[in-house]
Amino acid sequence: MSYREDNDLEFLSKCSSEELNDLVDCILHSSNEELSDSFEYQHYVPDHCRYWENIAAEIQKFGGNSIVNAVRGTGVTYREILCDVCNQLGVKYSQSVTVSEIEHSLLSSLNLVRKDGEKKEDYFPRVKDKSQKLASKVSRKNFFQQSILGGSLSGVLLTGPAFRVTVPVVIQVAILRGLVCKD
Repeated sequence: MSYREDNDLEFLSKCSSEELNDLVDCILHSSNEELSDSFEYQHYVPDHCRYWENIAAEIQKFGGNSIVNAVRGTGVTYREILCDVCNQLGVKYSQSVTVSEIEHSLLSSLNLVRKDGEKKEDYFPRVKDKSQKLASKVSRKNFFQQSILGGSLSGVLLTGPAFRVTVPVVIQVAILRGLVCKD
């Protein structure tokens, strides 16, 4: 799957490999990830910044319907993924604000805004633990909905966004943007 140009993911090109590490770990924990099969990953890991577009393409793929992604050859924009995650988690936001502002609403609602003076080594484990718990909760909720709905609607849910992956990935992207972009 190829990277779809996306201004909201371009900042990943400014991240260090160390900064991208947790994001790559989130992606690699998915059973249907394709990042590890890419030429760039296999030749440059752990130098993640050398294949940031592959990382971005993987994020876009996870956020879209797998059948539609296959037809168009790309995933969806990060903004669409972020809004889907916010909707899934019941986070209130305005469509008219920037991605950075929506991410702030998400992190605030999850009590994941970095506290003044909080060290990275304390902050990142707290974020990782919270995002994994949320992903598990969302995954169980979607499984329950699929079990009840059955039939053709279940197929739509199964091919839609992989929230067990997109929730922690979006949280990681939001945190990275806060570290790298400092609006």
